[in-house]
Amino acid sequence: MEAMPDLGGPVFYLPGPFEAINTRRVGTGPAIEEFVEVSPEADGAWTVRFRRAGNDAASVVGVRRLADGRPATEFLVDAQRNETAVFDPPLALVPRPGAALPATESADVRLYDGVWTPEEARAREPSERGTAERRFRGIEQASWSAEDDPRPAWTLHHDLVLVLSPARVRQRYESTAVPRLGIVDESLALRVSVFGVPVQRRREAVELTEIVVPRAEP
Repeated sequence: MEAMPDLGGPVFYLPGPFEAINTRRVGTGPAIEEFVEVSPEADGAWTVRFRRAGNDAASVVGVRRLADGRPATEFLVDAQRNETAVFDPPLALVPRPGAALPATESADVRLYDGVWTPEEARAREPSERGTAERRFRGIEQASWSAEDDPRPAWTLHHDLVLVLSPARVRQRYESTAVPRLGIVDESLALRVSVFGVPVQRRREAVELTEIVVPRAEP
């Protein structure tokens, strides 16, 4: 089995302060400019905000550091769907260093109508309850080039599977990250099935195109 390497420091899902611009493509549609803002870490948590050009509504990923130091998804705010998902416990975003791959982490997930903080959401009745599973399929060394400046990188192959009876959502990711920059290139293949019958498929690709506020040197 492949093992998760010790990367010698964080590479994926880094705290800020950091601001950048991504290019996102959904299927064969036009490129969409997306503004990304990563907050500094405070009390073991930080947020990543995504806002599309021409749209003031921001989607948010709430990240919390686990006891072993790994980043994990605590909550997701989907601005397009006006929905908040809360994970209990926070769902790890990377496998444990040295873990044999494939490896799996799981959590309960609750969906709430509207945009809320985790504390606000937990005080309400969820619209749906289910389970979430992160499946780490493998990791490999890669390279990424910016302005003809190739840099060492890592590509993580992982799935997020949500079971919200009777629906099952699988998001298959290929995420490439560079030290100090975090994720610079990512592809997503989404499949939704109800009672085992596929009802939706979608592909997206995201690429870092401009750094607005770089991370400080460690």
